[in-house]
Amino acid sequence: MSATANGVANATNRFVGKESALGKGVQGYGERKQGEWAKQYDPNASWGSRTFKRLQSGHAIPFSKRSQRLAIAAGDKWSQERDEEALALIKRKGEKVMREGYEAAVLTDDKSSFAKYRMDQQGNYLDKDNNVLYTRQSDGTYRGRDGKEVTKFGDEVKESVDTYDQASKRTLTGVSAMKQMWVDLADEGRDKNERKMAIRQLTATSSWPEVQGSLSRRGNKVIDVDDWNDSITTSPEDYPRVLRSRVDATPHIDTGARSQLVAEKSKGRTFTPKQEKDFISSKRVHYAIESQMSNEDFQTQSEGFWQEANRVANLVDPETGKLTDEALAVRGALQQRFAAIRDIGGTAPQQLLGHLVGGSVEEEVKGALGGQSVRNYIPNARPAQQQQTPANPDHIPQSGPGGDGTTDLGTIEHDDENPPPNQP
Repeated sequence: MSATANGVANATNRFVGKESALGKGVQGYGERKQGEWAKQYDPNASWGSRTFKRLQSGHAIPFSKRSQRLAIAAGDKWSQERDEEALALIKRKGEKVMREGYEAAVLTDDKSSFAKYRMDQQGNYLDKDNNVLYTRQSDGTYRGRDGKEVTKFGDEVKESVDTYDQASKRTLTGVSAMKQMWVDLADEGRDKNERKMAIRQLTATSSWPEVQGSLSRRGNKVIDVDDWNDSITTSPEDYPRVLRSRVDATPHIDTGARSQLVAEKSKGRTFTPKQEKDFISSKRVHYAIESQMSNEDFQTQSEGFWQEANRVANLVDPETGKLTDEALAVRGALQQRFAAIRDIGGTAPQQLLGHLVGGSVEEEVKGALGGQSVRNYIPNARPAQQQQTPANPDHIPQSGPGGDGTTDLGTIEHDDENPPPNQP
């Protein structure tokens, strides 16, 4: 009888006991739920809420500071484990799309909205008047009206559309496919941990071109998704990365810009969804330039920062056809900061601004300055050969030398202390 009883007990413990697979699974689930509840504990909440959450977390000794800290630590441990699981998942997803490809929408040239190619039934690309601009050849290539082959198709054959479904599609492969997937997961991941880790992967890998030049399937840039601020604020590694490379995207600047949008709406000003995003971005860039950035910070910003500064400094009010007040404010703030650096004298202007000379970044800075060249703020620069600054089409008063849009200065001599721009 005793042997039979022991056999039943052993069988029970094997299949449903504490040490069984089922028992361990139940125990693990309970511990995860306790961790989840512990993460919800708020030391500043009401007494009733604090007591209830500590009971749920399994650390409920009354009036015990140690019990309170254990509850908080349990919540942090739970969150860290979920983050690690989410990171492993998005990395595995990334490996898959790198091999198999990933669908993405075509965007407008400024990367601010979805786009659809204008094409006829024969596959020819059309201009804004629906006339053939690029003709499809029998071998699949395209030629323009001048007979030359065309391989890149820009806004001249695109029209802006509102949604991902309306946009033309393209297939990405390799690393670009993985990073686009991270952009989508940052906005539409299945839970907060997955969204957060997608954001952190983008910042950890210095994916500033994707931060600036990619949209999620909801039409948001990464810095505009709901979880951006929380993800950056709670990461001691990511906050300084963002300050160094995309200062306008730091959470405290973003929060201030959104508060200004609320204030404008309270005054009766109306915005379309796109105008809201443009307003917020303009305010972020303006505050960053005017109040956040030190003189040295102009050297460290990624090209994406200057692309966005250029874009918002040239926003046009569709009703008046003139630059918006926010665009003028961005231009003015940048001109004033560069003029102050120029006035320091000595080698300081070249050391602080020389990194912005050369390549595509110089053109982005020129756009943000309203047509002026950054060379105008670096005294004693050697004149550039056959280079002129385009005239200011809006006839906006410019500060600093060359404000009439006709003067440009020359090539900057780079040395060990002033290396050429490092564009991401």
